Amino acid sequence: MPAIDALVLLLLERGNGAMERGKLIAELGLDSVSCTRSLNRLEEGGCVFRSCGVDRRTLVVELLDGGWDVCEDLSAVFADGADEDVAISVEANGGHRLLSEAILASRGLSRMQRDLRITRTQALALLVAQRWGLNTRAASSATRIAELSGIPRTTARSALRALQKRGLL
Repeated sequence: MPAIDALVLLLLERGNGAMERGKLIAELGLDSVSCTRSLNRLEEGGCVFRSCGVDRRTLVVELLDGGWDVCEDLSAVFADGADEDVAISVEANGGHRLLSEAILASRGLSRMQRDLRITRTQALALLVAQRWGLNTRAASSATRIAELSGIPRTTARSALRALQKRGLL
């Protein structure tokens, strides 16, 4: 499971299990194509269901039982006192390595976003770059961040540029 999918599930959980697609896009700083790809993966995995809202032009995303189960596992990991051992346990019990990395990174994601006043996507790109020791000045960095986080390469490149402009890289 790409890290962005885990973040989508957690955001849906905070929204009481349902949220408009447009709000998901705004909250995560995604483009519509990335959001659709993430929702496709989550829907195929039995985690979410998409339907029309009251206004038929609005798409609503709802957590299914499988999604609630994943959120419960993730919430336990994010609880106070959770540490690297829990993330390693998630990976050992069939969780993808990126998910365990997302768990470790997400503990500081909101704090970083708030403290640095950057978007969630910029915070994710920064955390991925730091975690894997990427040279953020190299042209291949955006591609590697995209592979590791699940965000599009162009979005990763834009996030890196914005972070460099602000002197955070």
